[in-house]
Amino acid sequence: MALYCIWSLRRIIKRRKENRGKCSGCPYQGTGMCR
Repeated sequence: MALYCIWSLRRIIKRRKENRGKCSGCPYQGTGMCR
């Protein structure tokens, strides 16, 4: 279950990076993990 959550999160982040090229839509935006 946890692996699936991590995998889906990575997929979403990857898709958002492809769409915008920036980190504006990243769920880790406030934590500094997204740079």
